[in-house]
Amino acid sequence: MGVNRGMDQRRFILFLVLSFLIFVGWAYLQVWLFPPRKPEAKPAEIPQAQLEWLAEVLLTRMLADPSIAWPVPAPSEIEQAQQADRSLAEERQRQERLQQQLAQEKPIELGGPGYKLRVVLSSTGAAVRFIELTQYQAASRFEALPVYDPHNKSPVPFRLVSDSTDEEKLDHLSLEERWQRQSFRLTIPGKHLEWKLVEHDQEHATFEAVLQPLNLRIRRQFHLSPDQYHVDMVVTLSRLDSSKASEVTYELTGPRGLPIEGEFWKQTSYWQVVIGTTRADDARTTYRYLFEPTHFFPQDKRQAQPLHLDAPSAPYTVRPQSLQYAGVMIPYFAALVIVADDPTRNPSMAQVIPEALGSDPGNDKRRLWGVPVSVKLVSRPVAVGEAPVEHRYLLYAGPAKVRLLRYESGVRSDLPERYENFYHLANLTDYPWYTFCGAIGWTALVVFFTNLMHALLEWFSWLFSPLPGRYGFAILLLTVVVRGLMFPISRKQALNNLKMQQMAPELKKLQEKYKDDKQALARGQMELYRKYGVNPFSGCLIVLLQMPVFLGLYYALYESVHLRLAGFLWIRNLAAPDMLLYWGNWPVISQLAYLLHLGPYLHLLPIVSIIVMIWQQKMFMPPTMDEQQRLQMQMMNWMMVFMGYLFYWIASGLCLYFIMSSLWGLVERKLLPKTLEVSSTTTSPPAGERRKSGKKRPGKEDQLTAWQKLTTRLRQWWEALLKAAEKRN
Repeated sequence: MGVNRGMDQRRFILFLVLSFLIFVGWAYLQVWLFPPRKPEAKPAEIPQAQLEWLAEVLLTRMLADPSIAWPVPAPSEIEQAQQADRSLAEERQRQERLQQQLAQEKPIELGGPGYKLRVVLSSTGAAVRFIELTQYQAASRFEALPVYDPHNKSPVPFRLVSDSTDEEKLDHLSLEERWQRQSFRLTIPGKHLEWKLVEHDQEHATFEAVLQPLNLRIRRQFHLSPDQYHVDMVVTLSRLDSSKASEVTYELTGPRGLPIEGEFWKQTSYWQVVIGTTRADDARTTYRYLFEPTHFFPQDKRQAQPLHLDAPSAPYTVRPQSLQYAGVMIPYFAALVIVADDPTRNPSMAQVIPEALGSDPGNDKRRLWGVPVSVKLVSRPVAVGEAPVEHRYLLYAGPAKVRLLRYESGVRSDLPERYENFYHLANLTDYPWYTFCGAIGWTALVVFFTNLMHALLEWFSWLFSPLPGRYGFAILLLTVVVRGLMFPISRKQALNNLKMQQMAPELKKLQEKYKDDKQALARGQMELYRKYGVNPFSGCLIVLLQMPVFLGLYYALYESVHLRLAGFLWIRNLAAPDMLLYWGNWPVISQLAYLLHLGPYLHLLPIVSIIVMIWQQKMFMPPTMDEQQRLQMQMMNWMMVFMGYLFYWIASGLCLYFIMSSLWGLVERKLLPKTLEVSSTTTSPPAGERRKSGKKRPGKEDQLTAWQKLTTRLRQWWEALLKAAEKRN
């Protein structure tokens, strides 16, 4: 065994040595059989000086021999070449000029601390780079939570209009690309305007541009006062040479770069183009048009079309109109161009064009909501005479609900009224749609109660101003006050429901007894209603009476800009979901929440709202009498769960209202007796006797005055309430 093992080792070593020798020998043999080629010598490069000398020699020899025939270019080719040279030279000059302007570009600031706005203009574009609202705080893009400066922890001012969300991005853009991002630009189609800053201080800035081909001088003046939410802008057009006529059509661009707040939970478009007009012959008749990204895409179903004001044009109008304002609106805020003068006397605009600033995102609805939109205003042809022509505008940047400026300190006293009625900015949120509801006055009624609820909410917040979270307490107190004032109506509705529960067994017996005789069933039901003192139509009437009040409260909470970023308990923004817990990094929960579109946060208040609503529903619903009613109850429970899913993204301020309102309803139900005594005789004379008599019997109540009747009924109502409470005890 040992001898064989030694032989194997020697054979293995011999194999390795022979393999190495074969490999080395093959390498030498390959070099001997196929020797490598020498690199070819590259031609020597001719220096630039020698090339110029050679070209000069050849040109001299060709000119010395005139017998050589050279092709002569056609005149059109010569003109084309000269035109190309001129275009190239003009482009080079333009680029050099843009580089010089870019070096001169600097921010021109108006307002600041102590003002409602801080406006930064472009020194070369004569347009708005950004507008900050100094009284409001910025909110984060995804959660809509307050934003603080990381260095000094101070609140960051809210920037409503901006040429960039990140200042560093502008460093990589050319001057023309920066101009495209700016807001409220004045341009002339096909012409390049070189603006020069004429004068500037903290409240004023003046720019001028000269157009020699049009014999025109354009002047833009900006003025900002400390107590207003707009910048006064005056466009002045004058001749350079008074002996020559001038005519021009200019364009004004709308606002750009409005922010997104609450991308995690927002369920509608982020931006809306809003256009307000009046009748050309009557400024009191107003119209409002809204355009969202869904009106621009898909392209084959595009609904946003230019609005022609001079002549009727479908589908928007059937008569000439005059522009009052145009711009972009986001939740709680708006940025607009407003015609300052009476639009019916000297209308300046001929056309308003809604614009989508992004591309079609296809079937992705979330991306469709994020397509930015804006607007462009096209003026009428302006004939400039010997006297300069002035067009006055306001660049508004502030709350969309301008009525709320009444409750804000530091605002000029007459300004909210002027915004609302003279410039018709109340239509931004309170537009009376000219439909059936508007015709019967329903819209005006809801708007009235909405404004009333705004006033109560602001007054109650003032009462709780020493406390943190004052707007949260104001919402709770407002709900209690409204439900308390509506208590007589809601109590009557609850009693009516209680009577309906008591008569349910007898009603079912009637349905079984007269299931084949509808007339007898109807007579029996009316007798049963008369026995229990129930009016089958009173429930609808009671609900109809409460609807304007509750809708007004709902819209007031939905519109109030002062609820934005207002804190209460753990809530940091009453205008957003409460966002109690972040579960976006939990392994299983986050994936399930993503599939159900619940977002990365757990919202507690919507869950509490639905629990309280289901509890209230079970208290008010009668016990099930058969399988059909049991299935209906189950369906109602599932509907409440589905409502909870829809409520999951609702603002926490609205959730507080729903919770408090439902708790009030539970207390009301607890104060009512479980059963009501039913008299064996009817409380009113038979219908036939009423028809025969034709009038009421006189009583003591007819001899009382209106005030005595009111006090008597209030006293009776209070005594009945105390008796009901004693029965419950």
